[in-house]
Amino acid sequence: MFLLRVLVLACCLIFWILSPVCAQEIPAGDTKGLYGLPVGAQVEFETSASASLPGRDGSLVPASGTIISSFTVLRVDGGIRTMLASVQTSGLQTDDVSSPSSPARHTFTFEITAEGEIGRFAGRYGTPFPGWSPEILFPMIPETSGSKITLPLPPLNASFTTTASRETQDGAVVVSARVADAQPAFGGQLTVKDYQWQCEYESSASTLRSSRLKVCLSVAGPEEKELEMNLAYETRRVSQRLLQPATIAALQSDAAAGIAIINQLQSGRGGPGDTEAVKAIEAYLEKHPSGEFAPLFGNLLSELKTQEELQKNFAKLQPGSPAPDFQATSIDGEPVRLADYRGKVVLLDFWASWCPPCVASMPKLKRLYEQFSAKGFEIICISADHDEQVLRRFVERMDLPWKQVWVPEPTPGTVRYEYGVTKFPTLVLIGRDGIIRGVDLDGEELEKAISSLLE
Repeated sequence: MFLLRVLVLACCLIFWILSPVCAQEIPAGDTKGLYGLPVGAQVEFETSASASLPGRDGSLVPASGTIISSFTVLRVDGGIRTMLASVQTSGLQTDDVSSPSSPARHTFTFEITAEGEIGRFAGRYGTPFPGWSPEILFPMIPETSGSKITLPLPPLNASFTTTASRETQDGAVVVSARVADAQPAFGGQLTVKDYQWQCEYESSASTLRSSRLKVCLSVAGPEEKELEMNLAYETRRVSQRLLQPATIAALQSDAAAGIAIINQLQSGRGGPGDTEAVKAIEAYLEKHPSGEFAPLFGNLLSELKTQEELQKNFAKLQPGSPAPDFQATSIDGEPVRLADYRGKVVLLDFWASWCPPCVASMPKLKRLYEQFSAKGFEIICISADHDEQVLRRFVERMDLPWKQVWVPEPTPGTVRYEYGVTKFPTLVLIGRDGIIRGVDLDGEELEKAISSLLE
């Protein structure tokens, strides 16, 4: 769980290129084409995105957002350009509880050839928005009308080849392609129902000015029901400029150090107690106190310390030890204090509605509650759901009668922090005397333990 959070953090990098005061606009005649930009060239795009994709339960989930992406040429070696991508997602809205609705910034590098082929990503994990990828903004543009081109298939990072038309309009070249009812090149059960792509770029500089992409995909859903996934991206170029030599040199050094640490974290290191990761982060912050990765790594150091404390707190949950007292508020606005339950047998259930084992255990807990509540047995659920409204709807639908506390993050002072819970479900059984009597008991073992404590 922690590694996932580290990787997500490693993607959400706060990165802004220095202001235009330190840059100069690139005249159209000075560029060498979309894939021939010089070192220090920076192009920024704004993309409006929307999608409907399968959620955790298999049903279609709508999502929308705005993506601001900046691409800077860090170096050129044998015609291959190393690009630094800084991508910010804002206004993200989604009903999928597996994707928290919060702005995010991603920073990573990739290489692009003079022909437009993209590869060798570094520091990349996930996408800022479902299906988004640099291939959408750096398309393979054909030289003549009727040429075969390879189109990206965003949701699956796949592609297929089709024929494009090409025409000149008001000094700009417009390239369009459309396919229907086609299988992607990798095969499988997914069908491209409709694919509409159009890009406009300046003929004098071969620099992308705008593009529009709409994709409709069909895939077999639950019970063989056909699901149609839709994605739409509309992009416009915001700016294109050339950074000063001193700025690009500092950025090259900064990016190399930051990406090296991210790769170290993505290799499986960087968990609580990893002194090498901590030292690497501290060294970066000392050398680049105002670096592009400084906010990320500052937060990551805090995260490492928090995770270490969570591990220590969870290790204290041993049978025979006093249960840590806590104060919270239920989703109904009522105070929940463990001390008020002294004299009763209490089961703390740390769970989330997006956790399948947690959901599967609810009928069993309801049966135990109905069987023992009259004898002094109580359940307190602590939910890690991302959205409180999702939690409320689930509780109402399942008709859960006990107290529900919503704690989306284990921040200091919360019951999740005091108990050190990072995995779900986690069950803590507490006797009438406030002493822990079992952790993660299940099935008959849990039922017997409750019955014994109530005697």
